Amino acid sequence: MINAQELVLKTSNLFRFGKFEEAKTLLIRTLKEDPSCFEARLEQIRGALFQDKIEEAFQLIGEATAIFPQDPRLAALQGVWFLENHQYQGAKAALSWAAKALPKDGNIRLNWAIALRHLGEIEKAEEEVLQSLLLNPASELAHFEYSRILMLQGQPQEAVLQILKSLECNIYFIPGFMAINRYLKMKKDPDAAILFYKDALRIAPDFDFLYGQLAILYEEKGDYAAALPYAQYLAKTNNSYYDDLRVGIYTFLSGNALDAEKIFLKCIERDASKWDAFYDLGEIYFTQLKLDEAKALYQKAADLVKDMDSRPFNQLGVICLAKNDFQEAEKLFQKAVLINPTAFDPVFNMALSCKYRGDILSSREWAQKAFLLAGDNVTKKYTVQKYLKAP
Repeated sequence: MINAQELVLKTSNLFRFGKFEEAKTLLIRTLKEDPSCFEARLEQIRGALFQDKIEEAFQLIGEATAIFPQDPRLAALQGVWFLENHQYQGAKAALSWAAKALPKDGNIRLNWAIALRHLGEIEKAEEEVLQSLLLNPASELAHFEYSRILMLQGQPQEAVLQILKSLECNIYFIPGFMAINRYLKMKKDPDAAILFYKDALRIAPDFDFLYGQLAILYEEKGDYAAALPYAQYLAKTNNSYYDDLRVGIYTFLSGNALDAEKIFLKCIERDASKWDAFYDLGEIYFTQLKLDEAKALYQKAADLVKDMDSRPFNQLGVICLAKNDFQEAEKLFQKAVLINPTAFDPVFNMALSCKYRGDILSSREWAQKAFLLAGDNVTKKYTVQKYLKAP
């Protein structure tokens, strides 16, 4: 006889670590042994919902309902299906019925609270999420939902406390970290975010997500030397082309061009069909004024990237500009602008090219466009303003 509790525990662990195919195989095997195993069908539906396979979940709910028409747990999962489809009135109806039938199920009350929040019934949503927390105080999802409700009620500090409680319940709860990160960014306090992630890393030293966030935060601060160890950890752990590439970029921006060159060459050897390493190696040679070597690498990057990124075309234009080939430079800058109309560099470079060949009117028009694209970037705005004021 199948132990339903043990089955749910196994599938829950598999879902948690993204092993959905393994869970699917287990559940199919279970249902072959016992087609009447209700828990196996519930876990199939949960697995489909976790993967956002909405149509599959709907089909599975229908199949299970035909066999077990009166079980309120199916109504609860149907409510989740409604939530996934943004059908909040349907979710409210299904979950309120399920909650009455299963008054001690904290997850049903949590999902009911989510539906109510989306419908603007905030007070009722708070009442239900608090009931959910009474039933399951260790639920990171319930604490997180309560934080959303508190934020809507204009209580940000209390909301942050609930997010922290969600992380106390589950240190691997990524939405909680992202919410704290957004809050600290809003407060313009990246150092606090860095300390927060470092503290979390002491508790969960195997959590790759934390290394990635610390690398990004240091990158945003322009402290590439501090970002480098976190990127190196990810590269060693994941053995990924893009992680290696990021190590190369941080190494170069930390002032070590020789080691960065070796890393980019290894990336090219690893996968010569990707454009990124050709472009980044070109950047090294460009800064060393090895323009012919840089041009060859930028051209290779441009051939591979086609119309997906403007940067190789902009840099090819810069090299043409350095050689006073204004016609070819402007052709490349215009292609870069066509690919990415919001990119500052090719627009400003068009202004420079027009000025160098004596078309002052067109130059000023391009510079004005560049000023608008600079947005909140003080350095770029200052650069354009200085250029416009120049004789």
